[in-house]
Amino acid sequence: MTPDPMRRLRAANPIPQELAPPAIEPVIRRIRSECNTPRHTRWSKRMRRSAVAALGCLVVAVPALAATTPWQPILGHPSHSDVPAGTTETQPPASLSAVLAVLRRPQTADDRGAVAKKLLGSVGQEYASVSLPSIRLLTSQAGHQAVVVFASAHGRSATGGYEEGNELCLEYGQGSVCGNARRLRQGTFAGAIGHAQFGLVPDGVARVVLTFSNGQTRSAEIRDNFFWIDDVPVVSRQYRVIDPPPGMPSTTTHAGAERPAIRWLDSNGKQIGPPA
Repeated sequence: MTPDPMRRLRAANPIPQELAPPAIEPVIRRIRSECNTPRHTRWSKRMRRSAVAALGCLVVAVPALAATTPWQPILGHPSHSDVPAGTTETQPPASLSAVLAVLRRPQTADDRGAVAKKLLGSVGQEYASVSLPSIRLLTSQAGHQAVVVFASAHGRSATGGYEEGNELCLEYGQGSVCGNARRLRQGTFAGAIGHAQFGLVPDGVARVVLTFSNGQTRSAEIRDNFFWIDDVPVVSRQYRVIDPPPGMPSTTTHAGAERPAIRWLDSNGKQIGPPA
């Protein structure tokens, strides 16, 4: 029997069989192996070096950022709502910094240290717009300490405003003395408490000499434009009492340091002020 022509054609040109599909189990095992492998073990050396470098940049950047953060000391007593009306990063006016070297030098660790922080507890609601860059800790020859701070306003008035504007204040823990460049040049930026006299003097003054009515003198070396002199004579003064209660005296007597004549001496012992 003669074969069918189509069958003969298929026999001469056989259709290739499809390839057998690959076994699926090895593929599944490979995928599972890769998924379970810790990611960091597949990093190249170059990738690890880049990651370490990036981490190093991060570690360096954090302290740098902290170093540039503005100083924010606690002023007054926040727990008693006794705080100044705002702070500022503005420098004190040139009229003061031009005659006070202590304001021109950079702030130190002592200016921001524990003693300064304690004294800044007195910088409360009597102040407005306190200049943080102006704060300096002063230490006299005898070891007494105070802070100077500039504010746009100082001294609360009965009407709710402020009595003085744009003044530098010397806070010594038991009170303050404030003034401007004019008072500084005149030699009246000074105060007294008990048997002590203290104050600020302009650049060029190396020593202050106080002369009292009995002829006694006291003197002190100037440090950071600051002086504090102990053991000065004390006198009694009478002060008028404003609106005394019925039956109470209209005056009161208070003992305080005698007001002396002041001389400023330069480093050679020559008198250079203050003005008469």
